[in-house]
Amino acid sequence: VALQPEPSTVAVSWRRFRACSSLWRAMQAVRVDPKVWFSAERTFLHWAKIAVVFAASATLLITSAGSAPRGVTYGIATSGTCAMPVVNGATCSGAAAEAGLTAQAARNDGHVRGVTDAPPYCYMEDGVLKFNEKGVNKGMCSEKKVCICEEVVVDLFLYIPAAVLGIASLVVLGHAYRKHLKRLGGLGSESRMVQASDFADKSGAYMIAVTMSLAILGLVSAPFISGQEG
Repeated sequence: VALQPEPSTVAVSWRRFRACSSLWRAMQAVRVDPKVWFSAERTFLHWAKIAVVFAASATLLITSAGSAPRGVTYGIATSGTCAMPVVNGATCSGAAAEAGLTAQAARNDGHVRGVTDAPPYCYMEDGVLKFNEKGVNKGMCSEKKVCICEEVVVDLFLYIPAAVLGIASLVVLGHAYRKHLKRLGGLGSESRMVQASDFADKSGAYMIAVTMSLAILGLVSAPFISGQEG
């Protein structure tokens, strides 16, 4: 009986290589349904739309926070001029008391045409609270002539929800774009490895839920926090 010679290692390796090459060409020849591409595009556009909604909401919150009523406090200036002077004579007395100067009523300084050695509006000179009614004085604040100024208190807590939504819009858009590239890589000719989470994204849903919860919590708690600080 004639024995068949065993195939050499080179021949076996060559057959395996040809088989793998044929399988690889068959995988490359598989065509992806165009509906799958459109589905991936719709998924990305859906997430992008959510990011745009977040950005628009953040813009509205910033606008509403900027137009919200702000608290006013009073301080003193011993140099330069007041950025926001007290322009009301009745308010001048209360402003001086709140600034810790005096509780006396403000007196008209009598400078109708204005002078250059006295500041405009509400100021204190030699222990006497004075008020330049039309603000025609051109002088500067000094140690002898102390100006009483208004100071607007900006409530930063009102901007927290807007900041949360603004940052969330960027995070959601970046997350969606990264997932979109992974999906396209799995459908393209490079055949990258994809995971089920690239198509059914639970982390993105959790991200949106947490963001909305934080924004609503900020909207509800900001008035109470600002009221306690005031």
